[in-house]
Amino acid sequence: MLQKDLYQINNVITVSLYVTALMFSGLFLVTASTIESFMFPVVIDFEITRFTYSDGVAQFSGIMEKVRICDPKSVSFWDRDNNTGIMYQLFVDFRPDTYQLPDNLLRQRPEGIQAWGIWEMIISSKLHDDLVVISTHDCHPLWKTETILLEQSFDSLSPDLPRVARPQL
Repeated sequence: MLQKDLYQINNVITVSLYVTALMFSGLFLVTASTIESFMFPVVIDFEITRFTYSDGVAQFSGIMEKVRICDPKSVSFWDRDNNTGIMYQLFVDFRPDTYQLPDNLLRQRPEGIQAWGIWEMIISSKLHDDLVVISTHDCHPLWKTETILLEQSFDSLSPDLPRVARPQL
C-alpha cells in the first residue's frame, strides 16, 4: 500500500513539474521578444536629418547605426494620438533608397553608421502628435524582433504639417 501511495505521489509531482515547465516556457516566449527588442535592438540612433513638406508630400532622410545583422521584414510609420494612445498607420514610399528592392521590399544593410532615404510620405489627412517608426527583423526562428526606431513630435519636424486641432487648455 505504501509503495502504491508513493507511486501516485511521484506521478503527481512529475505532472506538476511538467506543467510548471510548460508555463515557464510560455512565459519565456511571451516576454523574451520584448526583452530582446529592448536590450538588443537591431538599429540604434535612427535620426531624421532632413525633412521637407509640400503639397501633401513629406520627403525625409537621415542617419542610423545598424548594430545587428538580421533580415529586414518591414519598417512601419505611425501617427500617434497622445490623448488616446491610438496609432494610425502612414504610407511611406522608400524608393529611390538604394537599399530598396524594386517592389519596395527591404534589402539587408551592413552593420555600421549609414545614411537612409530620401523616403516619401503621402499625408492625406491631418496628423495628431508624434511620428513613431518601428522596424521588424528576423534575427532567429523563434519570433520577429521589433525595434522602435523613432518617436518624434510632428511639431519638431515641420510647422507646416496639417495637424488635428487641439483645444487650448
